Amino acid sequence: MSTKNVKLKGTKEGYTIVLHDVASFEEILIDLEELLLNISKQNNASTEISVHVDTENRLLSDEQLAKVYQLVEQHSTMKIGKVQTNVLTKEAATLWKESENVATLVTTVRNGQVVTMPGDVMLLGSIHQGGTLKAAGNIYLFGELKGIVHAGYLGDEDKVVFAKFNHDAQVRIGEQVQIIEGKGKNEPLEDTTFAYVNDLHILSFDQLDQIRAIKPKLGNQTGGLL
Repeated sequence: MSTKNVKLKGTKEGYTIVLHDVASFEEILIDLEELLLNISKQNNASTEISVHVDTENRLLSDEQLAKVYQLVEQHSTMKIGKVQTNVLTKEAATLWKESENVATLVTTVRNGQVVTMPGDVMLLGSIHQGGTLKAAGNIYLFGELKGIVHAGYLGDEDKVVFAKFNHDAQVRIGEQVQIIEGKGKNEPLEDTTFAYVNDLHILSFDQLDQIRAIKPKLGNQTGGLL
């Protein structure tokens, strides 16, 4: 069932009201009300029906969404479950862009500080005891690690931490945690190693030259550090 600019269609998830993006919002409201009245005339059921709203390539403001909700509730027994659109908000687009790139930080994470990044991060500096670096993506650390690093902090255990694990520290990837007992300041530094979560969901460590065998997708990333 449809009008010129609004269509009700059935999907695997139920019903979806499509608001065509070629019309003005005022035209959308007129056609939406007409569609809802036609549905109400043909269907006298009082059972509440969940429906999604698809705005296509249009991003509605909160005020516009409120008017859509009001019309649906006023002229039907439908209840809007979710609103979907093909358009990203400026904030969402910025976050997506940041999550796709490797951010570079030149700083020291000191005791009591918590630095959180939305994607991959390369830190040119040290993490002191009591300091924390969290990233939704991978962590590349070029400096001393004496605090906490947490890669994939949103729950992604496919991420890795690159660092020299020579001091007491804590490494987290997703939900996995490992306490590192360092060798002390007088011991020579080993080659850079990386931490990852293996197939048994255990946080493990290996040498950098094994990264392509263990994490082949990471090694093939375009624009990455490997």
